[in-house]
Amino acid sequence: MHRLLLALALCLLVACHQDDAPAPVPVAVTPPEAALKASVDLLGRGDFAGFWQHALPPADFAKLKADWQRRPGALDDADRRRLDAALAGLGRDGADKKLWTGISPFVLHFERDYREQMPLTIGVFQSIAMTGIGSARSLTTAQKALAREAVLALGPWAQAAPWGDVAAAHKAIDIAVAAGKDLQYPADGRPADFDTSMRNQQLAFNAVVDMAHLYNLDLDAMFASAHTQVLENTEASARVRLLYTLVDRPLSIEIAMVREDGHWYDRDLLESVRSTHDDIVHGIGTDVPAAPLTSAR
Repeated sequence: MHRLLLALALCLLVACHQDDAPAPVPVAVTPPEAALKASVDLLGRGDFAGFWQHALPPADFAKLKADWQRRPGALDDADRRRLDAALAGLGRDGADKKLWTGISPFVLHFERDYREQMPLTIGVFQSIAMTGIGSARSLTTAQKALAREAVLALGPWAQAAPWGDVAAAHKAIDIAVAAGKDLQYPADGRPADFDTSMRNQQLAFNAVVDMAHLYNLDLDAMFASAHTQVLENTEASARVRLLYTLVDRPLSIEIAMVREDGHWYDRDLLESVRSTHDDIVHGIGTDVPAAPLTSAR
C-alpha cells in the first residue's frame, strides 16, 4: 500500500509539472513556394552570398564555402586568363578611352553597316549560347532550361535594342569601368575565396542590370514579376512552378523541391553542390579554377 501511494504521488507530481510546463513550440516550416520565391528575390538583389546561405542546409553551405577555391570553373585556363586580364584592365587609367576605341566603329556605324545583319548575328550568338548552356557543368537541369528560355526571349529585344546610341554607349562604359575598379583579386594569384567572389559577382551583376536599362532591358522588372505555384506537395518533396516575364514574354519553369530539417531546397541545386563536394574530396576535376569573375589574374 505504501508503494502504491508513493507511485500515485509521483504520478500526480509529474502531472502537475507537465501542466505547468510550457507547450513545445512547433517548428515553423516555410512552404516550398515561399522558399523558392525567397531565392529568386535574393538573386534579384544580387545577394549571391545570401542566396547560397538560403538555398543550402547549413552543413552544405559550410562545405561550399570551404570548397569554393577548388570548385571547377566554366572556362579553361587560357580563356580564364584572357577574361581576367580584360577585367583587370577595367580598373586601369584610360580604360574608358580604350573601351570606346574598341566599340566606337560598331556604335557609330551601326545603322549603316550592322542593322541588317542583326538577325543573323543574333542567331549565331543564340546557337553558341545554347551549346554553352548544354555543356555547363555548374548548371542544374532546371537552370539550363531557364537559361535556354531566356536566350530565346532575348532575341527580339536584341534586334530592337539601340546599339547605335552613342550616349548610352558612353554611360555603359562608365558603369563597366566603375565596377572594374572595385573588383578584388587575391595578391597570391589564387582563385578568390567565397566572400570575395560573392562581392565581385554582386558588383558585376549590378553593373549588368544598370547597363541593360540603357538598352531597354529591365531586369529588375523581370525579377519583380516572378511568382510561384505549387503543383505537388507530399510534405517530403514538392514541385513548384516559377513564372516570370522577360521582355514582355511570359516564361515558366518547374523546380523540384525537397524538405530537410523543416526547410525546403531546390533538389537539383542541392544534389549538384553535394556531387561537386564529393568530387573535390576525391580529387576529381579540381584542377580547374573557380568562377571566372572571381579567379586570379
